[in-house]
Amino acid sequence: MKSGKIVYYFEHKEIMSGICLSDKDNSYHLLLPGSKEINLQKKRAFYVSDYSVDISLPKDVMMSIAEEKTVLQNKIAETICIPELWKSLENKGQLYDISFLTRKIFRNKSDSDREMAVIRSIMNDSIHFKIKNLQFFANTLEQIEKLKINLEKERKKQTKIIDFRKWLNVAKEKNSTAEKHSGEFFTYLKQYTISGKQAPCYTTIKKALKSAQITTQKDCFDFLVKTGVFDEDENLLFQKHQIHCAWPETIINNIRSLLGPDNNSFLFDKSRKDLTRINTFSIDDASTLDIDDALSFEEHYNSFMLYVHITDVASVIKPGTAIDLEAKRRGRSIYLPEGKSPMFPDCLSENSLSLKQGEIRPAVSFKIRLSLDGDIIDFSAQTSLIKNDLKMSYDETDNAIKTNPLLKKLYNLTLKLRKKRLLNGARSILLPELQLEVNQKKEIKIKKRKREAESQVLVSECMILANYCASLIFRKNSFPALYRKQTAPVDKIEQKDNLSLFELFSMKKNFEKVTIDTNAEPHNGLGLDSYTTITSPVRKYLDLVIQRQLLSFIRGEKPEYDPSSLEKIASSSQQILSKAAIVEKERKKYWLLKVLQKSIGKKKEALVLKKIFKRYSILLTEFYMTLTVRTLEGTELTPGETIYIKINKTDPFYGTLQASVSEA
Repeated sequence: MKSGKIVYYFEHKEIMSGICLSDKDNSYHLLLPGSKEINLQKKRAFYVSDYSVDISLPKDVMMSIAEEKTVLQNKIAETICIPELWKSLENKGQLYDISFLTRKIFRNKSDSDREMAVIRSIMNDSIHFKIKNLQFFANTLEQIEKLKINLEKERKKQTKIIDFRKWLNVAKEKNSTAEKHSGEFFTYLKQYTISGKQAPCYTTIKKALKSAQITTQKDCFDFLVKTGVFDEDENLLFQKHQIHCAWPETIINNIRSLLGPDNNSFLFDKSRKDLTRINTFSIDDASTLDIDDALSFEEHYNSFMLYVHITDVASVIKPGTAIDLEAKRRGRSIYLPEGKSPMFPDCLSENSLSLKQGEIRPAVSFKIRLSLDGDIIDFSAQTSLIKNDLKMSYDETDNAIKTNPLLKKLYNLTLKLRKKRLLNGARSILLPELQLEVNQKKEIKIKKRKREAESQVLVSECMILANYCASLIFRKNSFPALYRKQTAPVDKIEQKDNLSLFELFSMKKNFEKVTIDTNAEPHNGLGLDSYTTITSPVRKYLDLVIQRQLLSFIRGEKPEYDPSSLEKIASSSQQILSKAAIVEKERKKYWLLKVLQKSIGKKKEALVLKKIFKRYSILLTEFYMTLTVRTLEGTELTPGETIYIKINKTDPFYGTLQASVSEA
C-alpha cells in the first residue's frame, strides 16, 4: 500500500505532487494543495517517495509537510551541475535509472529527496537528459547541440512574444505604427485577420491578442484600419484564397520583351488573311478595355457570312514563359465592383492584345456561312489581320439594332440560331444580372441588365457559334482538345417564354454541373453535340490553351498539348477557377451589404423561394440576393409568394445579413 507516500506526476510539463490517501488497483487517490482531491492513474506517476506522511494528520498539516519536501528538493537541486553529471558518464546514448544518477552525484548516497532533486535539476536543464519509460536517457553530443539550437530558437520566440504583447498594447492604446518591429508584428495581425485561428502565427500571438482585447478577426481588422495599415474597405479575399494579384519582376521583364520593336512583325506574316477591309465591330460594356472578340457580317445572295474574330494571344504568349505561367496561376481575369485583377497586365490586355478601335491586330477568325434560316452551310478558321472599326457598348447596340438594317438582320439571325438550340434541348434560363461599380470616392452605382436584351442575345449566340465550330474542327479531325459537357437534368425542365423571377431561380437548381473533358460529349444546356471555349483568350487561360491547339491545327503542326497534358491543365485549373468565382461573388456581396447598411430598420420586398426546415430561403428582389429567414411560430410562407422583410443588421466583413419577416 502506498498510503501516505508522496506521488509525483507531470501536468503540462510541470512536476506536480500529492499525498496518497488510498491505493486502488489502477489509481492513486491524492490530496493536493487547497485540500483538493483527485484520482490519478498509476501509469501517470513517475516517482513515489520511500517515506510516508501520517495521513491521520489534518490535511493542511500534511500538505505543509509535502511543501517542505518540495522546498528541500529545490534547494538540493541548486547544488547539482547536470552538465558535469553528463560528462562523468562513460556511455552516452544509454538509459540510466535515477538511483544510479543520484549515487553518482552524492557519492553513493541516495534517498527520495536527493533523487527528486536530481529529477528536478534534469528537467530544468532539459538538454543533457530526457525521460524515457521512467528512466533517463543520456543524450549524445550531436543531440545536445541540436537541442541547444532549438532552445535558443524557442528563447528568441518567447522574447518575441513578450515584445509583441508589449508592442500591441502600446500600439492599440496610441493607434501608432512607429513602434519597433512593427513590420513583422503587423504581418502577424494581417495573417490573423485573414485566416483567424487557422493562421500560422495564431498559437504564437493568441495570448497577446487576448491581453489587448482583440478577440475576433473583425477586432483585428478594425485595429489595422485605425493604424492605417488597411483601408476601411480593404479587399482581403485574394490573400484569403491565395490568388495572385501582384506582378513579379520576372513578368515585368518578360512584358518589356513582348513590347519591343518586333511586336508588329505580325503585319508581315503572309500566312495571315488580310481582313482589314471588312467592316468589323466589337460589342462590350462601355468601360471594357480588354476587348478579345469582334464581329463582321455580310449579306450574300441566299446566305449570310459571319466572321467571329478572336484576338490572337497564342501567337504572342508562348507556353512555358514567365508571363504564361503567371496567367496559368491566375486562371482568368477577376472582375470586381471596384476594378479588376487581369490575367495579363493592362499594358498587354488593354493594349497590344486588345482589339482596340482603329488598330490593326492579329486574330484568329472564324468564317461561317449561314443559310437564311440559320443553318451552318460551311465554316473555317484562319489566322488573320483585322481592324476594329467601331467599339460599341451593349446599350448602343440595342439602339443600333432598331435603326441599322444589317445589324437588325444579324440580330434576327442569332434569334434563329438560338431557336434551333432550344429545339435541340437547350435550356435558356438567363437570370438577370446586377452590375456594381464602385468609383474612387467609394460611390456605389448599381445597374440591372436583362440577359435577354437584343445585344446580349446577339453577342452570346455569335460566341456560342464560334465555340461550337471550334469543337467541330477538333472533333472531326481527331485533334486533342478540351470539351465542355453537361448532362441532361434529372427533372425535365419545361422551356417557355417570359419566365417569372421565381421560376428562373427555382429552375436553376435543376441544372447539372458543366464539366471539362478531353472526350467530346453533348452540352445539353446549350443543345449542342459538342462544345469548347476559345473566344476569351485574354481573360481565360483555358481559352488560350484551346486557341493554341487551334493554331497548331491551322498551321499543320503537331498539337501544342497532348490529351494527357490537357487533362492536367484542366484539373489544375478547376480549383483556381472556383476560387476566382468565390472572390467575385463575395466581393459583390460585400458592397451590396454596404448599400444595405443604409436600410437598417427599413422594409424590402422579397420573394419566397423554398422552405428549409424551420427557415425559408428568400430572394431580396431589389438586389437578387438570397438569404434565409425565420417566421413566427405557426406562420407559413408559400414558395413564389411576395413578402416584405425588415433589415435588422448587416456585417460586410463577415458577409452576413440578418432580416425578419415584416408586414406589408
